[in-house]
Amino acid sequence: MVTPAQHTIEHTLAEKITQGAVKARTPPLLLAILLVGTSDPSLNDFSMITGLDSVHLATGIRLAAYTGAMALILMAGTRTWHSIPRAAWAIVAIAFMSAPLSIAPMAALASTLKLALTLLAVAAVARFMDLKQVATTVGLSILALVIVSVPVWQETVYREPSGIFSTRNELARAGIMLFLAGLVLVSRRERKILGAGFAGVGAYVVVATESATSILAVAGLCGAFVIAETSRRVRLHQATRLLIPALILAGAGVAALWPAVLEMFGRDATLTGRTEIWSAVLNAIGARPFVGHGYGAYWNSPLGEGTRWELGPQVVNAHNGYLEQILDFGVLGGVVVIAITISIAIGRARVEDAGFAALASMAVLFIYSITESGLIRPMYFTSIVLLAFASCGTSATLGDKESARQ
Repeated sequence: MVTPAQHTIEHTLAEKITQGAVKARTPPLLLAILLVGTSDPSLNDFSMITGLDSVHLATGIRLAAYTGAMALILMAGTRTWHSIPRAAWAIVAIAFMSAPLSIAPMAALASTLKLALTLLAVAAVARFMDLKQVATTVGLSILALVIVSVPVWQETVYREPSGIFSTRNELARAGIMLFLAGLVLVSRRERKILGAGFAGVGAYVVVATESATSILAVAGLCGAFVIAETSRRVRLHQATRLLIPALILAGAGVAALWPAVLEMFGRDATLTGRTEIWSAVLNAIGARPFVGHGYGAYWNSPLGEGTRWELGPQVVNAHNGYLEQILDFGVLGGVVVIAITISIAIGRARVEDAGFAALASMAVLFIYSITESGLIRPMYFTSIVLLAFASCGTSATLGDKESARQ
């Protein structure tokens, strides 16, 4: 016969188990909401099929993303601040100091606050989730975006595959993140079939978009995977020393065979107008070489609107991650920010818990930044994915350790 005391104990245990299960499922759900909400889908074609208002739908999705980020931060508590590297806070401080000197102070301040929110949200993810959970959540979330894109795959002005995204380059970024999530699972020897599926679909998306930069980024990921696999007999941080020489050799090879590379990808000598954009950006840098235009401010200012008027409305960034930092922070500040980013990436690659994920994130970021600058920007899904993979470890998360102590 069960006594009242035993019944109370069993009820309490069942309640704790239920609460623990809900708590374990909540961070992946919030991360999925954050990723989908920050993917900035262009819902015009999708709304034509569904009959939903695209503006209201996009606003609701974006609001859900910010709500998810805040919920993650509140769940993690104040300790989240301490888990972010000081070097990352140094970038936030530089961005904040650029606001008073900016040509659009409010835009620079808003970008800085979004950057801080992104870092805090990623730190919260790293607190509750390990690499397997992050890779699975990232893969399923982006796969959902790709599946939703199928009905409107070719519905663009230029008849290029873009799905629910505004351009094929944004769809290609989704493919890269999906491919990365798959490789992380395969490298972890966990959920290998699911990982192979993610990688296969991601590779197909990248090839279908015919984005040369994205294809090179996938090649870089494959190289990082080979380095990680061959380094299992030695320490991974020793193998990461091979990455920089490998990137230099690959860059030299591409430069030597540049005409053939352009012909292979069907591109002209201007790289689809990028050289014209770079020329305009260099002129803008020359106008304010020491203080820059402020973090994320140039393209939200009358000067940026003038550049778009000359080059086309589709020009919303410098199409080069390195030039973008110099445009924002000036020559000295931009070089410092780039150096800090490289030091953080190399430091994380040397942490064994970060493993292949940090190495791969570093490779994608540095390769992609040659011709694109949209990969790392505050509250954008690719930034969240790369930062999460670089931040999360393979061991038990802090949330698991706290639950064990309780």
